[in-house]
Amino acid sequence: QYIREIAPRSVYTSGKGSSSAGLTAAAVRDDFGEGQQWTLEAGALVLADQGIAAVDELDKMRSEDQSAMHEALEQQSYHPNSEVLLSDGRRVEIGPFVDSMMDARADEVVDGVGCEILPVDEVGVHTVDIDENEVEKVPVDRVSRHEAPEEFVRVSFSNGRSVTVTPEHPMFVDSDGEVGTVDAADLSEGEYVPAPRKLPNSAVPVSLEDKAHRGKERDIDLPTEMSPDLAEILGLLTAEGHSYSGGRTHEIGFSNQDERLLARAGRLMNDVFGLDSTDVVNAAGTTTKRWVSTKLYRWFESNFPGVMRKSPEKRIPGALLGASEEEIRRFLVGAFAGDSEALRAPDSRTQSGDGGVESEAMSFSTACHGLAEDYADALLKLGIASRIHHDSAEDSWKTYVMGDSTEQFVDAVVDPADDRYEKAQAFAERSNATERHHDVLPPSAAEELRSLKRLLGVPLDGRFRPNVDEGYGVQISTVREAVEPLRDRAETVRSELDAVTMLSEARDVVGWSGRQLAERLPGITTSAVHYAENGGYTTQERNSMRTAAVDAIIDALDTAERRLDDLESRCDLRSYRVPEVEPVQHEGDDACAWVY
Repeated sequence: QYIREIAPRSVYTSGKGSSSAGLTAAAVRDDFGEGQQWTLEAGALVLADQGIAAVDELDKMRSEDQSAMHEALEQQSYHPNSEVLLSDGRRVEIGPFVDSMMDARADEVVDGVGCEILPVDEVGVHTVDIDENEVEKVPVDRVSRHEAPEEFVRVSFSNGRSVTVTPEHPMFVDSDGEVGTVDAADLSEGEYVPAPRKLPNSAVPVSLEDKAHRGKERDIDLPTEMSPDLAEILGLLTAEGHSYSGGRTHEIGFSNQDERLLARAGRLMNDVFGLDSTDVVNAAGTTTKRWVSTKLYRWFESNFPGVMRKSPEKRIPGALLGASEEEIRRFLVGAFAGDSEALRAPDSRTQSGDGGVESEAMSFSTACHGLAEDYADALLKLGIASRIHHDSAEDSWKTYVMGDSTEQFVDAVVDPADDRYEKAQAFAERSNATERHHDVLPPSAAEELRSLKRLLGVPLDGRFRPNVDEGYGVQISTVREAVEPLRDRAETVRSELDAVTMLSEARDVVGWSGRQLAERLPGITTSAVHYAENGGYTTQERNSMRTAAVDAIIDALDTAERRLDDLESRCDLRSYRVPEVEPVQHEGDDACAWVY
Protein backbone atom coordinates (compact mmCIF):
# COMPACT_ATOMS: atom_id res chain seq x y z
CA GLN A 1 0.00 0.00 0.00
CA TYR A 2 2.88 2.38 0.80
CA ILE A 3 4.52 1.76 -2.58
CA ARG A 4 1.21 2.53 -4.29
CA GLU A 5 1.18 5.93 -2.60
CA ILE A 6 4.75 6.96 -3.54
CA ALA A 7 5.16 5.43 -7.02
CA PRO A 8 4.21 7.83 -9.87
CA ARG A 9 2.42 5.03 -11.70
CA SER A 10 1.10 2.18 -9.62
CA VAL A 11 -1.84 -0.18 -9.20
CA TYR A 12 -2.71 -2.23 -6.13
CA THR A 13 -4.89 -5.33 -6.23
CA SER A 14 -5.50 -8.39 -4.13
CA GLY A 15 -4.62 -11.72 -5.68
CA LYS A 16 -7.42 -13.41 -3.80
CA GLY A 17 -10.05 -11.47 -5.70
CA SER A 18 -8.24 -11.08 -9.03
CA SER A 19 -9.01 -12.99 -12.18
CA SER A 20 -6.81 -13.43 -15.25
CA ALA A 21 -8.98 -10.91 -17.11
CA GLY A 22 -8.73 -8.41 -14.28
CA LEU A 23 -4.94 -8.70 -14.26
CA THR A 24 -4.37 -8.52 -18.02
CA ALA A 25 -7.29 -7.37 -20.17
CA ALA A 26 -10.98 -8.11 -20.57
CA ALA A 27 -13.22 -7.98 -23.62
CA VAL A 28 -16.26 -5.86 -22.73
CA ARG A 29 -19.43 -5.39 -24.82
CA ASP A 30 -19.81 -1.69 -25.65
CA ASP A 31 -23.07 0.12 -24.82
CA PHE A 32 -22.94 1.92 -28.16
CA GLY A 33 -23.90 0.50 -31.52
CA GLU A 34 -26.80 -1.54 -30.13
CA GLY A 35 -24.39 -3.56 -27.99
CA GLN A 36 -22.69 -5.13 -31.01
CA GLN A 37 -19.25 -3.57 -30.44
CA TRP A 38 -16.53 -4.91 -28.15
CA THR A 39 -13.64 -3.09 -26.53
CA LEU A 40 -10.63 -4.20 -24.50
CA GLU A 41 -10.56 -2.97 -20.94
CA ALA A 42 -7.08 -2.73 -19.41
CA GLY A 43 -6.29 -4.83 -16.36
CA ALA A 44 -3.96 -4.09 -13.44
CA LEU A 45 -0.74 -5.14 -15.21
CA VAL A 46 -1.53 -3.04 -18.27
CA LEU A 47 -2.43 0.02 -16.21
CA ALA A 48 0.83 -0.32 -14.29
CA ASP A 49 3.03 -0.57 -17.41
CA GLN A 50 6.37 1.19 -16.75
CA GLY A 51 5.40 1.40 -13.08
CA ILE A 52 4.54 -0.81 -10.12
CA ALA A 53 1.84 -3.48 -10.02
CA ALA A 54 1.41 -4.53 -6.38
CA VAL A 55 -0.44 -7.85 -6.23
CA ASP A 56 -1.10 -8.94 -2.65
CA GLU A 57 -1.82 -12.52 -1.53
CA LEU A 58 -0.29 -14.22 -4.56
CA ASP A 59 -0.41 -17.53 -2.74
CA LYS A 60 -4.21 -17.37 -2.65
CA MET A 61 -4.61 -16.98 -6.43
CA ARG A 62 -5.83 -19.82 -8.59
CA SER A 63 -3.04 -21.40 -10.66
CA GLU A 64 -4.75 -20.45 -13.94
CA ASP A 65 -4.91 -16.81 -12.80
CA GLN A 66 -1.25 -16.89 -11.78
CA SER A 67 -0.33 -18.18 -15.23
CA ALA A 68 -1.93 -15.11 -16.79
CA MET A 69 0.83 -13.03 -15.19
CA HIS A 70 3.71 -15.07 -16.58
CA GLU A 71 3.87 -13.52 -20.04
CA ALA A 72 3.83 -10.01 -18.60
CA LEU A 73 6.59 -10.88 -16.14
CA GLU A 74 8.78 -12.87 -18.53
CA GLN A 75 8.76 -11.07 -21.85
CA GLN A 76 12.45 -10.10 -21.99
CA SER A 77 14.10 -13.06 -23.69
CA TYR A 78 17.20 -14.31 -25.49
CA HIS A 79 17.53 -16.02 -28.84
CA PRO A 80 17.94 -19.80 -28.24
CA ASN A 81 21.49 -19.76 -29.68
CA SER A 82 22.67 -17.29 -27.02
CA GLU A 83 25.37 -18.72 -24.78
CA VAL A 84 25.15 -18.10 -21.03
CA LEU A 85 28.00 -18.56 -18.55
CA LEU A 86 26.54 -20.30 -15.51
CA SER A 87 27.99 -19.72 -12.06
CA ASP A 88 29.46 -23.25 -11.98
CA GLY A 89 31.54 -22.51 -15.10
CA ARG A 90 29.40 -24.20 -17.73
CA ARG A 91 28.75 -22.25 -20.91
CA VAL A 92 25.41 -23.37 -22.36
CA GLU A 93 23.20 -22.35 -25.25
CA ILE A 94 20.14 -21.13 -23.39
CA GLY A 95 17.60 -22.74 -25.76
CA PRO A 96 18.80 -26.36 -25.65
CA PHE A 97 19.63 -25.96 -21.94
CA VAL A 98 16.08 -24.93 -21.00
CA ASP A 99 14.51 -27.40 -23.43
CA SER A 100 16.43 -30.31 -21.92
CA MET A 101 15.25 -29.44 -18.40
CA MET A 102 11.64 -29.09 -19.55
CA ASP A 103 11.78 -32.38 -21.45
CA ALA A 104 13.16 -34.17 -18.40
CA ARG A 105 10.52 -32.72 -16.04
CA ALA A 106 7.55 -32.23 -18.34
CA ASP A 107 5.03 -32.86 -15.57
CA GLU A 108 6.33 -29.83 -13.63
CA VAL A 109 6.10 -27.35 -16.51
CA VAL A 110 3.55 -24.57 -15.91
CA ASP A 111 1.60 -23.37 -18.95
CA GLY A 112 1.23 -19.62 -19.33
CA VAL A 113 -0.12 -17.35 -22.06
CA GLY A 114 2.22 -18.03 -24.98
CA CYS A 115 4.91 -19.31 -22.62
CA GLU A 116 6.00 -22.21 -20.42
CA ILE A 117 7.69 -21.95 -17.02
CA LEU A 118 9.68 -24.46 -15.00
CA PRO A 119 10.82 -24.01 -11.37
CA VAL A 120 14.50 -25.01 -11.03
CA ASP A 121 17.25 -25.30 -8.48
CA GLU A 122 20.97 -26.02 -8.69
CA VAL A 123 21.28 -23.46 -11.49
CA GLY A 124 23.09 -20.17 -10.92
CA VAL A 125 24.26 -17.18 -12.92
CA HIS A 126 26.45 -14.12 -12.41
CA THR A 127 24.78 -10.78 -11.79
CA VAL A 128 25.94 -7.24 -11.15
CA ASP A 129 24.57 -5.28 -8.22
CA ILE A 130 24.33 -1.87 -9.90
CA ASP A 131 23.95 -0.06 -6.57
CA GLU A 132 27.09 -1.59 -5.06
CA ASN A 133 28.94 -2.22 -8.36
CA GLU A 134 29.66 -5.77 -7.23
CA VAL A 135 29.45 -9.04 -9.14
CA GLU A 136 28.02 -12.05 -7.38
CA LYS A 137 26.66 -15.52 -8.04
CA VAL A 138 22.91 -15.88 -7.57
CA PRO A 139 20.58 -18.89 -7.87
CA VAL A 140 17.93 -19.12 -10.59
CA ASP A 141 14.48 -20.10 -9.34
CA ARG A 142 12.74 -20.61 -12.68
CA VAL A 143 13.34 -20.74 -16.42
CA SER A 144 10.86 -20.04 -19.19
CA ARG A 145 10.39 -20.11 -22.93
CA HIS A 146 8.08 -17.94 -25.00
CA GLU A 147 6.69 -17.86 -28.49
CA ALA A 148 9.30 -16.24 -30.71
CA PRO A 149 8.59 -12.75 -32.13
CA GLU A 150 8.84 -11.82 -35.79
CA GLU A 151 12.06 -9.88 -35.22
CA PHE A 152 15.05 -9.82 -32.87
CA VAL A 153 17.69 -7.22 -32.07
CA ARG A 154 21.42 -7.96 -32.16
CA VAL A 155 23.52 -5.63 -30.02
CA SER A 156 27.31 -5.56 -30.53
CA PHE A 157 29.80 -4.25 -27.99
CA SER A 158 33.27 -2.76 -28.29
CA ASN A 159 34.86 -5.84 -26.68
CA GLY A 160 33.87 -7.87 -29.76
CA ARG A 161 30.94 -9.66 -28.18
CA SER A 162 27.26 -9.45 -29.06
CA VAL A 163 23.87 -10.61 -27.85
CA THR A 164 20.63 -11.35 -29.73
CA VAL A 165 17.47 -10.59 -27.76
CA THR A 166 13.81 -9.75 -28.15
CA PRO A 167 13.11 -6.09 -29.02
CA GLU A 168 11.73 -5.25 -25.56
CA HIS A 169 14.66 -6.82 -23.69
CA PRO A 170 15.99 -4.26 -21.18
CA MET A 171 19.61 -3.21 -21.70
CA PHE A 172 21.57 -1.45 -18.98
CA VAL A 173 23.04 1.82 -20.26
CA ASP A 174 24.63 4.95 -18.89
CA SER A 175 22.08 7.75 -18.72
CA ASP A 176 23.48 11.09 -17.51
CA GLY A 177 25.75 9.35 -15.03
CA GLU A 178 23.12 6.92 -13.78
CA VAL A 179 22.68 3.31 -14.88
CA GLY A 180 19.20 2.77 -16.31
CA THR A 181 17.54 0.47 -18.79
CA VAL A 182 16.16 0.91 -22.29
CA ASP A 183 14.51 -1.58 -24.60
CA ALA A 184 17.01 -3.21 -26.94
CA ALA A 185 15.07 -1.85 -29.91
CA ASP A 186 15.52 1.70 -28.56
CA LEU A 187 19.24 1.36 -27.87
CA SER A 188 21.37 3.80 -29.86
CA GLU A 189 24.79 3.21 -31.37
CA GLY A 190 27.47 4.98 -29.36
CA GLU A 191 25.82 4.42 -25.98
CA TYR A 192 27.82 2.91 -23.13
CA VAL A 193 26.89 -0.22 -21.18
CA PRO A 194 28.37 -1.28 -17.81
CA ALA A 195 30.19 -4.59 -17.43
CA PRO A 196 32.06 -6.33 -14.60
CA ARG A 197 35.83 -5.96 -14.27
CA LYS A 198 36.19 -9.41 -12.78
CA LEU A 199 34.01 -12.51 -12.47
CA PRO A 200 33.89 -14.32 -9.12
CA ASN A 201 35.76 -17.60 -8.78
CA SER A 202 35.11 -20.69 -6.70
CA ALA A 203 36.77 -21.50 -3.38
CA VAL A 204 35.20 -24.97 -3.39
CA PRO A 205 37.29 -27.75 -5.01
CA VAL A 206 35.81 -28.96 -8.31
CA SER A 207 35.08 -32.69 -8.13
CA LEU A 208 35.83 -34.87 -11.13
CA GLU A 209 34.10 -38.06 -12.25
CA ASP A 210 35.98 -41.29 -11.70
CA LYS A 211 36.19 -44.10 -14.24
CA ALA A 212 35.95 -47.73 -13.19
CA HIS A 213 38.66 -50.06 -14.39
CA ARG A 214 37.71 -52.23 -17.36
CA GLY A 215 39.11 -55.64 -18.18
CA LYS A 216 42.77 -55.66 -19.15
CA GLU A 217 43.18 -51.94 -19.75
CA ARG A 218 46.17 -50.37 -18.08
CA ASP A 219 45.35 -48.93 -14.67
CA ILE A 220 46.43 -45.34 -13.99
CA ASP A 221 46.09 -42.67 -11.33
CA LEU A 222 43.05 -40.45 -11.87
CA PRO A 223 42.55 -37.19 -9.93
CA THR A 224 39.32 -36.78 -8.01
CA GLU A 225 39.51 -32.96 -8.01
CA MET A 226 40.74 -30.17 -10.24
CA SER A 227 44.30 -29.05 -9.44
CA PRO A 228 46.69 -26.36 -10.74
CA ASP A 229 48.86 -28.96 -12.50
CA LEU A 230 45.84 -30.57 -14.18
CA ALA A 231 44.60 -27.10 -15.19
CA GLU A 232 47.91 -26.37 -16.92
CA ILE A 233 47.72 -29.71 -18.74
CA LEU A 234 44.25 -28.72 -19.99
CA GLY A 235 45.66 -25.39 -21.20
CA LEU A 236 48.41 -27.14 -23.17
CA LEU A 237 45.95 -29.60 -24.69
CA THR A 238 43.48 -26.85 -25.58
CA ALA A 239 46.20 -24.99 -27.47
CA GLU A 240 48.12 -27.81 -29.17
CA GLY A 241 46.62 -31.10 -28.03
CA HIS A 242 44.75 -33.89 -29.76
CA SER A 243 42.91 -37.08 -28.93
CA TYR A 244 42.59 -40.26 -30.96
CA SER A 245 40.36 -43.29 -30.79
CA GLY A 246 40.76 -46.12 -33.26
CA GLY A 247 39.99 -49.73 -32.61
CA ARG A 248 41.79 -50.75 -29.44
CA THR A 249 44.04 -47.68 -29.41
CA HIS A 250 43.12 -44.58 -27.44
CA GLU A 251 45.49 -41.71 -26.82
CA ILE A 252 45.89 -38.13 -25.68
CA GLY A 253 48.64 -36.16 -27.42
CA PHE A 254 50.52 -32.86 -27.42
CA SER A 255 52.61 -31.51 -30.31
CA ASN A 256 55.22 -28.75 -30.27
CA GLN A 257 58.76 -27.86 -31.32
CA ASP A 258 59.75 -26.22 -28.02
CA GLU A 259 61.88 -28.71 -26.06
CA ARG A 260 61.27 -26.90 -22.78
CA LEU A 261 57.52 -27.01 -23.30
CA LEU A 262 57.56 -30.67 -24.33
CA ALA A 263 59.53 -31.55 -21.20
CA ARG A 264 57.09 -29.51 -19.10
CA ALA A 265 54.10 -31.39 -20.55
CA GLY A 266 55.82 -34.71 -19.88
CA ARG A 267 56.55 -33.86 -16.25
CA LEU A 268 53.01 -32.65 -15.60
CA MET A 269 51.41 -35.77 -17.11
CA ASN A 270 53.71 -37.98 -15.10
CA ASP A 271 53.01 -36.09 -11.86
CA VAL A 272 49.24 -36.09 -12.32
CA PHE A 273 48.60 -39.46 -13.99
CA GLY A 274 51.84 -41.41 -13.48
CA LEU A 275 52.16 -41.84 -17.26
CA ASP A 276 55.16 -41.53 -19.56
CA SER A 277 54.75 -40.65 -23.21
CA THR A 278 55.71 -42.25 -26.47
CA ASP A 279 57.37 -39.56 -28.61
CA VAL A 280 57.26 -39.23 -32.39
CA VAL A 281 59.13 -36.59 -34.45
CA ASN A 282 57.94 -35.67 -37.95
CA ALA A 283 59.98 -34.35 -40.88
CA ALA A 284 59.34 -30.72 -39.88
CA GLY A 285 60.90 -31.31 -36.47
CA THR A 286 57.63 -31.26 -34.52
CA THR A 287 57.52 -33.68 -31.62
CA THR A 288 54.25 -35.35 -30.67
CA LYS A 289 54.03 -36.77 -27.17
CA ARG A 290 51.47 -39.61 -27.05
CA TRP A 291 49.96 -40.91 -23.84
CA VAL A 292 48.31 -44.17 -24.86
CA SER A 293 45.66 -45.27 -22.38
CA THR A 294 42.05 -46.27 -22.88
CA LYS A 295 41.18 -45.42 -19.29
CA LEU A 296 42.78 -41.96 -19.57
CA TYR A 297 40.91 -41.36 -22.83
CA ARG A 298 37.59 -42.34 -21.26
CA TRP A 299 38.26 -40.14 -18.22
CA PHE A 300 39.09 -37.10 -20.34
CA GLU A 301 36.05 -37.70 -22.53
CA SER A 302 33.82 -37.83 -19.45
CA ASN A 303 35.25 -34.83 -17.58
CA PHE A 304 36.57 -32.56 -20.36
CA PRO A 305 34.73 -33.34 -23.61
CA GLY A 306 35.40 -29.85 -25.00
CA VAL A 307 39.16 -30.47 -24.98
CA MET A 308 38.72 -33.75 -26.88
CA ARG A 309 37.17 -32.11 -29.92
CA LYS A 310 38.96 -31.05 -33.08
CA SER A 311 40.38 -27.51 -33.21
CA PRO A 312 37.36 -25.73 -34.77
CA GLU A 313 35.13 -27.13 -32.00
CA LYS A 314 37.35 -27.08 -28.90
CA ARG A 315 36.03 -25.42 -25.74
CA ILE A 316 37.35 -24.69 -22.27
CA PRO A 317 35.81 -27.23 -19.86
CA GLY A 318 33.09 -25.98 -17.53
CA ALA A 319 34.94 -27.66 -14.65
CA LEU A 320 37.84 -25.31 -15.34
CA LEU A 321 35.82 -22.09 -15.69
CA GLY A 322 34.14 -22.98 -12.40
CA ALA A 323 37.44 -23.60 -10.62
CA SER A 324 39.65 -21.41 -8.41
CA GLU A 325 41.48 -18.34 -9.65
CA GLU A 326 44.85 -20.10 -9.37
CA GLU A 327 43.64 -23.05 -11.43
CA ILE A 328 42.27 -20.76 -14.13
CA ARG A 329 45.56 -18.84 -14.12
CA ARG A 330 47.52 -22.05 -14.60
CA PHE A 331 45.21 -23.07 -17.45
CA LEU A 332 45.96 -19.79 -19.20
CA VAL A 333 49.69 -20.27 -18.56
CA GLY A 334 49.50 -23.58 -20.41
CA ALA A 335 47.28 -22.29 -23.21
CA PHE A 336 49.48 -19.23 -23.81
CA ALA A 337 52.67 -21.30 -23.74
CA GLY A 338 51.21 -23.77 -26.21
CA ASP A 339 49.88 -21.09 -28.56
CA SER A 340 52.78 -20.26 -30.83
CA GLU A 341 51.00 -17.19 -32.21
CA ALA A 342 50.02 -15.73 -28.86
CA LEU A 343 52.46 -12.84 -29.05
CA ARG A 344 52.68 -11.19 -32.45
CA ALA A 345 52.01 -8.14 -34.53
CA PRO A 346 48.31 -8.00 -35.47
CA ASP A 347 49.04 -7.61 -39.18
CA SER A 348 52.16 -9.80 -39.37
CA ARG A 349 52.28 -13.22 -40.96
CA THR A 350 54.92 -14.85 -38.76
CA GLN A 351 55.39 -18.58 -39.01
CA SER A 352 54.38 -20.93 -36.21
CA GLY A 353 56.86 -20.71 -33.35
CA ASP A 354 58.07 -17.23 -34.36
CA GLY A 355 55.54 -15.21 -32.41
CA GLY A 356 57.03 -12.10 -30.68
CA VAL A 357 58.69 -10.41 -33.66
CA GLU A 358 57.68 -6.72 -33.85
CA SER A 359 54.90 -7.61 -31.41
CA GLU A 360 52.16 -5.01 -30.97
CA ALA A 361 49.54 -7.16 -29.25
CA MET A 362 49.11 -10.29 -27.17
CA SER A 363 46.33 -12.70 -27.94
CA PHE A 364 45.03 -16.24 -27.97
CA SER A 365 44.42 -17.50 -31.49
CA THR A 366 41.82 -20.15 -32.30
CA ALA A 367 39.69 -21.46 -35.15
CA CYS A 368 36.65 -21.57 -32.84
CA HIS A 369 34.57 -18.49 -32.01
CA GLY A 370 33.20 -20.17 -28.90
CA LEU A 371 36.72 -20.89 -27.63
CA ALA A 372 37.66 -17.24 -28.18
CA GLU A 373 34.76 -16.27 -25.91
CA ASP A 374 35.85 -18.93 -23.40
CA TYR A 375 39.31 -17.37 -23.30
CA ALA A 376 37.73 -13.95 -22.68
CA ASP A 377 35.71 -15.37 -19.77
CA ALA A 378 38.75 -17.12 -18.31
CA LEU A 379 40.75 -13.87 -18.51
CA LEU A 380 37.90 -12.02 -16.83
CA LYS A 381 38.11 -14.49 -13.95
CA LEU A 382 41.57 -12.94 -13.37
CA GLY A 383 40.30 -9.40 -13.89
CA ILE A 384 42.02 -9.12 -17.29
CA ALA A 385 40.07 -7.29 -20.00
CA SER A 386 40.07 -8.52 -23.58
CA ARG A 387 38.39 -8.02 -26.93
CA ILE A 388 37.52 -10.56 -29.59
CA HIS A 389 38.37 -10.02 -33.24
CA HIS A 390 37.80 -12.14 -36.33
CA ASP A 391 40.85 -12.27 -38.60
CA SER A 392 39.23 -12.71 -42.00
CA ALA A 393 42.60 -13.17 -43.75
CA GLU A 394 43.36 -16.26 -41.67
CA ASP A 395 39.74 -17.14 -40.85
CA SER A 396 40.62 -17.32 -37.18
CA TRP A 397 39.46 -15.70 -33.96
CA LYS A 398 41.78 -13.70 -31.72
CA THR A 399 41.18 -12.85 -28.09
CA TYR A 400 43.37 -9.79 -27.60
CA VAL A 401 44.45 -8.62 -24.17
CA MET A 402 43.48 -4.95 -23.81
CA GLY A 403 46.34 -2.53 -23.36
CA ASP A 404 45.44 -1.50 -19.82
CA SER A 405 45.53 -5.18 -18.76
CA THR A 406 48.81 -6.05 -20.49
CA GLU A 407 51.10 -5.76 -17.47
CA GLN A 408 48.72 -7.80 -15.32
CA PHE A 409 48.53 -10.45 -18.05
CA VAL A 410 52.32 -10.71 -18.37
CA ASP A 411 52.74 -11.02 -14.60
CA ALA A 412 50.02 -13.66 -14.25
CA VAL A 413 50.19 -15.71 -17.44
CA VAL A 414 53.51 -15.45 -19.29
CA ASP A 415 56.04 -17.94 -17.90
CA PRO A 416 59.46 -16.30 -17.25
CA ALA A 417 61.01 -19.40 -18.87
CA ASP A 418 59.08 -18.69 -22.11
CA ASP A 419 61.35 -17.46 -24.92
CA ARG A 420 58.85 -14.66 -25.50
CA TYR A 421 58.89 -13.40 -21.90
CA GLU A 422 61.35 -10.53 -22.47
CA LYS A 423 59.42 -9.35 -25.51
CA ALA A 424 56.18 -9.59 -23.54
CA GLN A 425 57.69 -7.47 -20.76
CA ALA A 426 58.93 -4.90 -23.28
CA PHE A 427 55.48 -4.75 -24.83
CA ALA A 428 53.90 -4.26 -21.40
CA GLU A 429 56.24 -1.34 -20.72
CA ARG A 430 55.35 0.25 -24.07
CA SER A 431 51.69 -0.34 -23.39
CA ASN A 432 51.90 1.38 -19.99
CA ALA A 433 53.53 4.38 -21.64
CA THR A 434 50.85 4.59 -24.33
CA GLU A 435 47.61 6.46 -23.71
CA ARG A 436 44.82 3.95 -24.04
CA HIS A 437 41.15 4.61 -24.71
CA HIS A 438 39.72 1.18 -23.91
CA ASP A 439 39.16 1.63 -20.18
CA VAL A 440 36.93 4.68 -19.96
CA LEU A 441 33.86 6.08 -18.28
CA PRO A 442 31.10 7.49 -20.52
CA PRO A 443 31.07 11.22 -21.47
CA SER A 444 28.67 11.83 -18.56
CA ALA A 445 31.73 11.47 -16.28
CA ALA A 446 33.33 14.46 -18.00
CA GLU A 447 30.20 16.52 -17.46
CA GLU A 448 30.12 15.44 -13.81
CA LEU A 449 33.74 16.52 -13.30
CA ARG A 450 32.98 19.90 -14.84
CA SER A 451 29.91 20.26 -12.61
CA LEU A 452 31.90 19.31 -9.49
CA LYS A 453 34.54 21.89 -10.36
CA ARG A 454 31.87 24.58 -10.55
CA LEU A 455 30.37 23.39 -7.26
CA LEU A 456 33.74 23.61 -5.52
CA GLY A 457 34.68 26.93 -7.09
CA VAL A 458 37.45 25.53 -9.27
CA PRO A 459 37.85 27.42 -12.59
CA LEU A 460 37.09 25.38 -15.71
CA ASP A 461 40.10 24.98 -17.99
CA GLY A 462 38.38 23.28 -20.94
CA ARG A 463 40.06 19.96 -20.22
CA PHE A 464 36.90 17.84 -20.36
CA ARG A 465 34.89 19.95 -22.80
CA PRO A 466 35.89 17.88 -25.88
CA ASN A 467 34.63 14.70 -24.16
CA VAL A 468 31.23 16.33 -23.64
CA ASP A 469 31.01 17.96 -27.08
CA GLU A 470 32.32 15.01 -29.10
CA GLY A 471 30.82 12.24 -26.98
CA TYR A 472 33.88 10.17 -26.17
CA GLY A 473 34.77 8.58 -22.87
CA VAL A 474 37.15 9.66 -20.13
CA GLN A 475 39.96 7.32 -19.16
CA ILE A 476 39.56 5.72 -15.76
CA SER A 477 43.04 6.87 -14.76
CA THR A 478 42.14 10.44 -15.74
CA VAL A 479 38.96 10.33 -13.64
CA ARG A 480 40.85 9.10 -10.60
CA GLU A 481 43.53 11.74 -11.06
CA ALA A 482 40.89 14.47 -11.32
CA VAL A 483 38.99 13.30 -8.25
CA GLU A 484 41.88 13.64 -5.78
CA PRO A 485 42.47 17.41 -6.13
CA LEU A 486 38.72 17.98 -5.89
CA ARG A 487 38.66 16.05 -2.61
CA ASP A 488 41.58 18.17 -1.39
CA ARG A 489 39.72 21.30 -2.46
CA ALA A 490 36.61 20.29 -0.50
CA GLU A 491 38.70 19.59 2.60
CA THR A 492 40.48 22.95 2.31
CA VAL A 493 37.22 24.89 1.95
CA ARG A 494 35.68 23.07 4.91
CA SER A 495 38.66 23.85 7.16
CA GLU A 496 38.71 27.55 6.20
CA LEU A 497 35.01 28.08 6.89
CA ASP A 498 35.66 28.13 10.65
CA ALA A 499 37.49 31.46 10.32
CA VAL A 500 34.78 33.18 8.25
CA THR A 501 33.31 36.31 9.89
CA MET A 502 31.81 38.08 6.86
CA LEU A 503 29.59 37.13 3.95
CA SER A 504 32.24 38.13 1.40
CA GLU A 505 34.80 35.91 3.15
CA ALA A 506 32.48 32.90 2.88
CA ARG A 507 32.06 33.47 -0.83
CA ASP A 508 35.80 33.99 -1.34
CA VAL A 509 36.62 30.76 0.51
CA VAL A 510 34.45 28.65 -1.79
CA GLY A 511 35.15 30.69 -4.92
CA TRP A 512 31.54 31.24 -5.89
CA SER A 513 30.14 34.18 -7.78
CA GLY A 514 27.39 36.23 -6.17
CA ARG A 515 24.92 34.51 -8.47
CA GLN A 516 26.11 31.01 -7.46
CA LEU A 517 25.66 31.87 -3.80
CA ALA A 518 22.26 33.49 -4.32
CA GLU A 519 21.00 30.35 -6.10
CA ARG A 520 21.60 28.45 -2.86
CA LEU A 521 19.96 30.99 -0.54
CA PRO A 522 16.14 30.87 -0.69
CA GLY A 523 14.59 34.28 -1.32
CA ILE A 524 17.98 35.99 -1.82
CA THR A 525 18.94 37.65 -5.10
CA THR A 526 22.39 38.27 -6.52
CA SER A 527 22.02 42.01 -5.96
CA ALA A 528 21.08 41.34 -2.31
CA VAL A 529 24.29 39.36 -1.84
CA HIS A 530 26.43 42.19 -3.23
CA TYR A 531 24.47 44.80 -1.28
CA ALA A 532 25.11 42.95 2.00
CA GLU A 533 28.80 42.53 1.18
CA ASN A 534 29.07 46.29 0.64
CA GLY A 535 27.67 47.03 4.11
CA GLY A 536 23.99 47.17 3.30
CA TYR A 537 21.24 45.89 5.64
CA THR A 538 21.59 45.72 9.40
CA THR A 539 24.39 43.90 11.19
CA GLN A 540 21.91 41.25 12.30
CA GLU A 541 20.67 40.73 8.73
CA ARG A 542 24.22 40.49 7.38
CA ASN A 543 25.17 37.97 10.07
CA SER A 544 22.07 35.95 9.31
CA MET A 545 22.93 35.94 5.62
CA ARG A 546 26.54 34.94 6.41
CA THR A 547 25.33 32.03 8.56
CA ALA A 548 22.98 30.89 5.80
CA ALA A 549 25.83 31.13 3.29
CA VAL A 550 28.14 29.00 5.45
CA ASP A 551 25.38 26.40 5.86
CA ALA A 552 24.81 26.39 2.09
CA ILE A 553 28.52 25.89 1.47
CA ILE A 554 28.67 23.01 3.95
CA ASP A 555 25.67 21.40 2.22
CA ALA A 556 27.44 21.85 -1.12
CA LEU A 557 30.61 20.24 0.26
CA ASP A 558 28.62 17.28 1.59
CA THR A 559 26.95 16.93 -1.79
CA ALA A 560 30.30 17.17 -3.61
CA GLU A 561 31.87 14.48 -1.45
CA ARG A 562 28.94 12.11 -2.06
CA ARG A 563 29.13 12.74 -5.79
CA LEU A 564 32.90 12.18 -5.78
CA ASP A 565 32.34 8.87 -4.01
CA ASP A 566 29.73 7.93 -6.61
CA LEU A 567 32.04 8.93 -9.46
CA GLU A 568 34.88 6.84 -8.08
CA SER A 569 32.57 3.88 -7.51
CA ARG A 570 31.61 4.01 -11.19
CA CYS A 571 35.24 3.07 -11.91
CA ASP A 572 34.56 -0.32 -10.28
CA LEU A 573 32.71 -1.36 -13.44
CA ARG A 574 34.01 -1.30 -16.98
CA SER A 575 32.16 0.53 -19.74
CA TYR A 576 31.85 -0.77 -23.30
CA ARG A 577 30.52 1.19 -26.22
CA VAL A 578 27.74 -0.07 -28.47
CA PRO A 579 29.06 0.18 -32.05
CA GLU A 580 26.09 -1.51 -33.74
CA VAL A 581 22.42 -2.26 -33.14
CA GLU A 582 20.76 -4.22 -35.93
CA PRO A 583 17.36 -5.85 -36.43
CA VAL A 584 17.42 -9.59 -37.10
CA GLN A 585 14.55 -11.15 -38.98
CA HIS A 586 12.96 -14.37 -37.81
CA GLU A 587 14.18 -16.41 -40.76
CA GLY A 588 16.98 -18.69 -41.97
CA ASP A 589 19.50 -19.61 -39.27
CA ASP A 590 17.78 -17.20 -36.87
CA ALA A 591 14.34 -18.81 -37.19
CA CYS A 592 13.12 -20.51 -34.02
CA ALA A 593 9.92 -21.53 -32.26
CA TRP A 594 10.81 -20.22 -28.81
CA VAL A 595 12.86 -17.55 -27.09
CA TYR A 596 14.16 -18.01 -23.54
